[in-house]
Amino acid sequence: MEVPEGFTHAWLVDEFAECQRLDRYVSEQLPDHSRTFLQKSLKDGDFELIRSGAKINARMSENVIEGDLIHYKMPEVEDGSNLLPEDIELDIIYEDDDILVVNKPAGMVVHPGAGNYTGTLVNALMGRDLKTFSSMDEGNGRPGIVHRLDKETSGVIIVAKSAKNLDKLSRSFARRDVEKYYVALCRGTIRVGRDTITTNIGRSRSNRQKMENTNDPNRGKEAISHYKVLADNNGATLVKLKIDTGRTHQIRVHMAGINHPVVGDKLYGVRRLDEKESPDRHILHAWRTRIIHPGTQEIMTFTAPLHDDFKDVCNDFGIQFDG
Repeated sequence: MEVPEGFTHAWLVDEFAECQRLDRYVSEQLPDHSRTFLQKSLKDGDFELIRSGAKINARMSENVIEGDLIHYKMPEVEDGSNLLPEDIELDIIYEDDDILVVNKPAGMVVHPGAGNYTGTLVNALMGRDLKTFSSMDEGNGRPGIVHRLDKETSGVIIVAKSAKNLDKLSRSFARRDVEKYYVALCRGTIRVGRDTITTNIGRSRSNRQKMENTNDPNRGKEAISHYKVLADNNGATLVKLKIDTGRTHQIRVHMAGINHPVVGDKLYGVRRLDEKESPDRHILHAWRTRIIHPGTQEIMTFTAPLHDDFKDVCNDFGIQFDG
């Protein structure tokens, strides 16, 4: 929907979202921002709530109803040049003088941004090796970051430990020299054992936080995902995916586009009254990544074991992943 002048976001509450508290509703619309940050925005008056044509007080505890209009002005992002080193334990898969490979947990944001100035992977990197990563800080808040995963997606992240290696790895990702494999638990029984999904993906016109499949090449970029069914049971299917491109939310958009959204995906999934199947995060994991090492030019493969929360949800459906 159209965003009014002076605001950065706008939402129209539908029948599936009504009766939620306002703070929970906006948290689901902006999953990459902490609830604490959004609650502060509510207190600071950054939200406007319009009901039946009249503006009402946008309180955190207000229950939204179908037809409510919510407008939001996102506060300016703070300068990322003063990054805070934090003592945050990381699950290190591999490290040498050139690169660091991390198994990122769900819930961790990759780099600081609006609403997430602490607790990010970058804060952890600064706390682990301040000299290396502070020397790479160019004021964008992303020293060493070659690629990213969504906040609630877990798995392999490759980090460069010098500006030269950052440039080499970035070029490698851009050339599609990197092989990226994911594992996802999806809703429903996928009847086609393996397939390739090719679409254009662009920003949604109705919800700026969402991406969508589009036939208009002027609105989106080509996105290619290959999937293979590993197991299915009790109305869920475990799939392994290889993506040739790295579009924002690509796997989540593609699987929702074939009516099998990722379990727990509150942005692209279908809401149901039975919340038993709705974990706190979407069940998507960057399982394996193969790169050309920027220093040695050796082909290296890094695998991130599944976290317990992923395995627990799979077990709830009677599904196991043996990879």
